[in-house]
Amino acid sequence: MDETHLILIPIFVFILLFIITIVFKKKNSNKRKIIKKLPISDIKDAKKISGLIKVKGTLIKIKTIQSYLAKKQCIGYDYKAMKWVTTDRFDNDHSSKRWKTIESIEECYDFYIQDQTGKIKVEAEDISIVCSNNEKKTKKDKTSYFENLLLPNKDEYYVIGSVNKDDDGYTIVKDIIEKELSIFDMKSYDLLVDIPQSYRIGCGILLIGVFLSFLYLFLHFFN
Repeated sequence: MDETHLILIPIFVFILLFIITIVFKKKNSNKRKIIKKLPISDIKDAKKISGLIKVKGTLIKIKTIQSYLAKKQCIGYDYKAMKWVTTDRFDNDHSSKRWKTIESIEECYDFYIQDQTGKIKVEAEDISIVCSNNEKKTKKDKTSYFENLLLPNKDEYYVIGSVNKDDDGYTIVKDIIEKELSIFDMKSYDLLVDIPQSYRIGCGILLIGVFLSFLYLFLHFFN
């Protein structure tokens, strides 16, 4: 095999990894861009806004639920049990490993979110909980357990959804068009939505480093 073909191998691997990343992250990336572009609305003005809305504030409980793992009273929780599993073996008898979710539970009661201008009820059916501040972790028999809690009157959160009016007044519900109703704590929002420029630059440097490493190893191995 000549040196030209050797150079093409790591280039092909790099391009393949890049394409896979783009394809699988495109949907989530588009949703993140929509959420990021939304202005933070004062809750007192929420009823005037049609379509998606983003509000920021603390949570007020209507009633609480006991979380699955920590057995703690909370407004809602997101629980996952994940195991490091071996996937199908390759022809050379090697195998790959990955995290597999073996159990997942997400429960949440309706609640109010409040800022300095007022409060509004959030109908929590089908809400997506994206939080990490109040996280409980444990490990047993090669299985890792994770649980994130929504706690009242403590941390600030972002809620994204649309405003609906019924006989009981105005509420935030799942948006019919964008299929979006989610709650983020500050940490998760900064990490997943408002991604710092330094993080993007770091990822770019990492990809370049991976490519150069592949190139060096292939050239070194076959020379």
